[in-house]
Amino acid sequence: MELRTLKTFIKVAELLNFSKAAEALGYTQSTVSVHIGQLETELHTRLFERFGKNVRLTAEGLSFLYYAERIIEAEREAANYMLHHMEPHGTLIIGAVDSINCYLLPPLLLKYHEQYPGVNVIIKTASMEILFEWLEHNEIDLACVLNENLYSNKYIKIFEAKTPVRFIVNVSHPLADHPHISLDSLTSQDFILTEKDIGYRRDLDIRLSQYERHVEPFLETGDAEAILRYIRHSNAVTFLPEYVVYQQLRDGSLRALQVDEISLNVWIHFLYLKKKWVTPQMRAFAELIQAQGLWPE
Repeated sequence: MELRTLKTFIKVAELLNFSKAAEALGYTQSTVSVHIGQLETELHTRLFERFGKNVRLTAEGLSFLYYAERIIEAEREAANYMLHHMEPHGTLIIGAVDSINCYLLPPLLLKYHEQYPGVNVIIKTASMEILFEWLEHNEIDLACVLNENLYSNKYIKIFEAKTPVRFIVNVSHPLADHPHISLDSLTSQDFILTEKDIGYRRDLDIRLSQYERHVEPFLETGDAEAILRYIRHSNAVTFLPEYVVYQQLRDGSLRALQVDEISLNVWIHFLYLKKKWVTPQMRAFAELIQAQGLWPE
């Protein structure tokens, strides 16, 4: 006895019409007839009387309806319990680009651990290309990436946010207190930047070229924390997503320059492969970030 045949029986009993039940369930009428026939064979009884297009429950069918509804309700209750009351435990493997791991995940994961101490979280860092490969091969549960707004039916996004990319200097930089910076003033500065293959650096080069400008950094590195150390002790300019310098901009230890011609954003995506089974620990992480955003208090 299958749940789907029970659901078909209940719908026919409700509508007393095979064709309407088939339409409501998304089946053909012949499929509905097969389901009812299977039940009647298993139960060794007739569940419906058929008089042309008219259908009515037999006495046995009416008695069985009570039990069929109880079985389906028990199935719903069991599924709901497993979904909402099973305490997440086991392992959650998150893949992330370095900057997200360093600047966004710590407050989230500390809060996650407070709520779900039975989950062991493993963080794996890599480039975005490798993170997507890991998703495809089920080597990670979730990926945290930077990208242009991602449109793909291969992935389910549990959270996304747009953040500006800013020109950053230390507070003693000659341009730190200027309300607006011209392109000529900007491009005459010393620069420390990420490598050219990083998306927002590539976007910066493209935007500058549209104004027939370019910058040649005297230092390139993919380590955002190292860049910030250099910036604190030099008069160089860097270009980083705002979340990297979120705390420093709030406490005033670094400044963001306003350059009207250059206004760029980057998207932060938390996602998993559509065909992957969503574990309770994945669902709990999704609920946390959706409820609290990127900066839980």
